[in-house]
Amino acid sequence: MASTATLITWVRDAIGVDTSGFVSDTQILNWLNIAQRMLCTAGGIQYTTETATTVSGQEEYSLPGDFLRCMAVYIFHATGDKAQKALYPISIVERDPTLGQGTPKAFFVHGANVSGDNNMVLGLSPIPDANNAGANLEIWIRQLPKDMVSGGQGPESMLQWQDALVHFACGRAFTRLASMDPGKIAMADREMAQFEKWMAQARRFQSPMTLGIPQTRLITYSPGYEWD
Repeated sequence: MASTATLITWVRDAIGVDTSGFVSDTQILNWLNIAQRMLCTAGGIQYTTETATTVSGQEEYSLPGDFLRCMAVYIFHATGDKAQKALYPISIVERDPTLGQGTPKAFFVHGANVSGDNNMVLGLSPIPDANNAGANLEIWIRQLPKDMVSGGQGPESMLQWQDALVHFACGRAFTRLASMDPGKIAMADREMAQFEKWMAQARRFQSPMTLGIPQTRLITYSPGYEWD
């Protein structure tokens, strides 16, 4: 796994600018972060698991701000029959308008006004009742990567995608340098064309973390949703 500093060095080697006089490390870092977010948004590259605990009468549970897509939700009861079940996805129009309570069987994803800010939330249907309070929710999601920081946070995308980040940053750097040398426009176009090939590959990519799981399609599809 390359460090952030290494990626910046690779970009400088490719564009032939070794100092920050024309292109700064901060600019290169911004371009690398943009490229990583674009790749992870386009394809199933960045996955994680969130957890929550059900509360009696509570329908909505917060999702992280870098949330992209919900892949699966499981509920685990710590007491009673200790049931462990997969919830099935529904669209917002399938949500129970009577706000009935009981044992959650389905989930939906929507936005909610939280202290004046729009946040993504996971909704449960039926809403947990007293007998289903304290259950553990395991929420499998796709998410955006953390921003890279020079000398700190490195790239979160898998190693094979890091060349793509360099192509994008080089394309943006050559575009900037073209104000002094118009010949750099062709080089910028070449680098961005390479990045577009990586974006197309990202859209087709199937993460090894989701292969060999036969229930993936069954528990993550509902009319109105575009699931991976």
